[in-house]
Amino acid sequence: MVFERNTHNYVITNHKYPAPMRSIRLFSFTMMSIVLLASCGEDNGFQEPIDVPTAQAQFFNAVIDSPNLRIVGEGSLAAQTTYGSVSSVVSLIPGVDREYQVNYLLDGAEFNLFESITQIPISNFQTIILTGSMAAAAPVYITTPPFDFEEDSTDVIISFVNASPSLDTATVKLINPDARDQTISLPYAVASGRITTTAAEDITLEVRDADGNLLFESGTFELVARTERVFALIDYFGPGTATVEMVNVNFPNFFRQRSLPVKIRSLNLIADRGPVDFSINGAPLASNQIFTDISDYQDGLIRDNEISVTTFGDPTDELLSTTEDISAGRFVTFGVSGLNNRISNATSVDDRRPVATHARMTVTHLSPTFSTNIDVYVLPPERNISNSFPLINGMDQNATFAGELSPGTYNVTITTTGTKDTLIGPVRIDLEAASFYTLVIADSDGGGEPITLQFYDDF
Repeated sequence: MVFERNTHNYVITNHKYPAPMRSIRLFSFTMMSIVLLASCGEDNGFQEPIDVPTAQAQFFNAVIDSPNLRIVGEGSLAAQTTYGSVSSVVSLIPGVDREYQVNYLLDGAEFNLFESITQIPISNFQTIILTGSMAAAAPVYITTPPFDFEEDSTDVIISFVNASPSLDTATVKLINPDARDQTISLPYAVASGRITTTAAEDITLEVRDADGNLLFESGTFELVARTERVFALIDYFGPGTATVEMVNVNFPNFFRQRSLPVKIRSLNLIADRGPVDFSINGAPLASNQIFTDISDYQDGLIRDNEISVTTFGDPTDELLSTTEDISAGRFVTFGVSGLNNRISNATSVDDRRPVATHARMTVTHLSPTFSTNIDVYVLPPERNISNSFPLINGMDQNATFAGELSPGTYNVTITTTGTKDTLIGPVRIDLEAASFYTLVIADSDGGGEPITLQFYDDF
């Protein structure tokens, strides 16, 4: 077996027997163990168990316009990875060439993006950065030997990769208050080698292009002694003017102080009231927002954002107040719904990165009348719900789903969970590749049935 999943979890089942049989089996097993140990203890051929040689790998997706990518070895699915994230760890036989394919699914069929071969020494760990675009993708390999730090060492080892196809070269300055600063040149799709620095709490990174223009600032972060990190420079698709960001391959949101903005918009689906006002951190977010209206994106804060909803023109009549923790570099939709002054909210992250082969769609359940679970079917016109599985099963009120779909025409149908009892649909939608769609399930104007579908963004 070339690639196999490394789940790290094993479950041992305790088989139970009636009491007399259990004691007999336990006694028999104990006596058998004594006999076996006695017979084997002096046997010159008896050997202690030995470690089986192995190697491990993980895949990080930096292909700028990719859908979910699949890693296949010898016909078996080994791992999957979305843009800006790392796959699960896979194990493979060390010291020999191993072929793998990177592919994706479209209309139920597999399409190869590229094939490659890797070889990993015994006990080594390899991070494979998938770089480029869907038109030209390729891997970059970073191989990490077994840790060999001295017990009292304060060293940290970092590997950098420029995985942004928009930059032929970049430089990163590593600023460490407890060690000398280092400037590392990063040609596109070439690993930097292993850079040694000293553990510290207030380290920062600055990334610049060939002309010296500042592209990214990490803010302060901590590096712990006797650890090894892989940082990748990837294309950025969030709010603001930045075009790239540095990420820690294994720890999302590692640079929590990074200087990237937050953008928030509001959505009013309170069906039985008039217009409302939204405020964020004491400043207006949207005013006189009517039912089904969605606002433009406004500036928010990194992490804690105090958001309140009040009756239009009356800031003392507060309908909802809550705190939302939002990571830097995110577009966010804050939607509210409710009946009889029982107001609740749902917050969705809007991933607006274009995917060359697929449409991206977010679905949010904001219908208080149908607060029990619902099933959401998104099917080609030639199929019906009677012999199909839902795209979203058992969706709770205020839940959000985000996914990729093949371009084309679909029918959307909503049913009560586990039944074919239709609440609405089929409703036709048309999806195009490299587009972003938001579908929201809501009450009718005034509240109650029939359930409605609200369409936003590229619909």
